[in-house]
Amino acid sequence: AAGVTNRGTFNINPIGQVSLGGLFNNAGTVVQNSSSPFNFDHGTFNNLPEGTFNLQFGSIRHQSGVNAFNNMGALLETTNSGAAEVNVAFHNLGGTIESRDGVLQIKSSTENVSGRFLAAAGSRIEYPAGVHSFVGTLTAGGDGTLRLTGSANFHIEPNDAAIFDASPGSFEIRGGAIVAEGEFINAGEITWKSGIITGDGGFTNNGTLLIKDDQAKLLQNGSLNNNGLIQQNGSGPFRFEHGILNNLENGVFDLQFGSLARVQGVNGVNNFGRFRESTNSGAATVDIPFHNQDGVIESQDGTLRITGAKRSKFAKDFTLPSTPWGTKADRAFLDI
Repeated sequence: AAGVTNRGTFNINPIGQVSLGGLFNNAGTVVQNSSSPFNFDHGTFNNLPEGTFNLQFGSIRHQSGVNAFNNMGALLETTNSGAAEVNVAFHNLGGTIESRDGVLQIKSSTENVSGRFLAAAGSRIEYPAGVHSFVGTLTAGGDGTLRLTGSANFHIEPNDAAIFDASPGSFEIRGGAIVAEGEFINAGEITWKSGIITGDGGFTNNGTLLIKDDQAKLLQNGSLNNNGLIQQNGSGPFRFEHGILNNLENGVFDLQFGSLARVQGVNGVNNFGRFRESTNSGAATVDIPFHNQDGVIESQDGTLRITGAKRSKFAKDFTLPSTPWGTKADRAFLDI
């Protein structure tokens, strides 16, 4: 079907609900500003490369059937007048997603093939739910934040790779999970405050990964490969559950404050680069097996504790005597 094509300005400002039940191609500007949702009922919206969808206020929702919002142009949120939500199957195909004043929430599952995220100061683009697949090169910038949170997953399919190149402060993981069945590559700066990194493809850090705050972070069933800088500074432990940290030859792991802690399974740090403690701001502890592979271990200001050695084949179990002194206790120690 030919559908409808907009080359001018199309305003969605209903008193009641409106529904898209066919094809809409946007080569101009569509403005939505209403508490009533824009429903998709077997509808497809193509936001073409020259098109702009300005979601000032309201929601885009799945109602029934197979629906799609395909973004090759720009999806904008421009006014801090209320919730702006996308809750329909969303495919960002090299387009721009931008929040200029407020919060744009993308709650439905999405497909992302390259593209750009922009958030102005005090604004953010938030993924609080859904499974979001990524492939290609994606950039994030502005003085605001792209945030992964809640129950959302950023998913890299097997044999795929996604490169995230975010400017400082523009991308944070605050909950949710990076599921790297393919390879997730950080080429910029990412702040990790809570949540999970998992997957056989691994998370490769070629830029800067900042591990912060008092919430736990978990590396689960996968590897974190560091070619850049990882800086940990926060009371929330960096936990390992069948997780391996490979600090490669060009990598620096700066454990300023906090701990690397075991949950369960086979875990470890393989240090080929530089593993250091650089500030006397509190305890810096590695409580998982640590394998120094011709790397550098350095303490610049304070104490670095490495306490996670695996059990030696010469180790013996020992029960302290009820009275830990005297001849009986002495003989118990000598019998070890």
